[in-house]
Amino acid sequence: MHFMKIKPTSVLASGTGVKLWATAGQVLAVAVLTLSLLSVTGCGEGGPARAGIQGTVTWQGSPIENGKISFIPQNGGPEAVATIVGGKYQLSESEGPVLGANRIAIMGLRNLGSQEAGPPHPPGTMIEATQQFIPNEYNNSSKLETEIQAGENTYDVALPKS
Repeated sequence: MHFMKIKPTSVLASGTGVKLWATAGQVLAVAVLTLSLLSVTGCGEGGPARAGIQGTVTWQGSPIENGKISFIPQNGGPEAVATIVGGKYQLSESEGPVLGANRIAIMGLRNLGSQEAGPPHPPGTMIEATQQFIPNEYNNSSKLETEIQAGENTYDVALPKS
């Protein structure tokens, strides 16, 4: 068994150094583990290329006042979700969809005019009761698609009654 002398990493109160000994295998194992962690977590801003996007969303000719539009990359990667307010949405490049083919899912929420206890809010917190009104064919089972290009994109959606 071969030993490598490691320089002292801490000092005792008396001022004498602590000598540490490690096998070459232990040093190699620590080096491999460190490199593995760096490759998994990354050192900078990695991830797939994204693009900014904006647009309008209407249902039966009227703007969706409150909702979400999701861009789900066909070739993997993080989903991008924008809030729809007054029929409009916008995402910056850092939050936007991944470049390439994306499936689109749309959710529209209607206020029901009442309050309800709302998880994940603290107990006793009341929130506006809403109902999702967009048919499944435009959200969970959506076949809507768009191709996201580098730079700024505009994607307007006019959903007809199904």
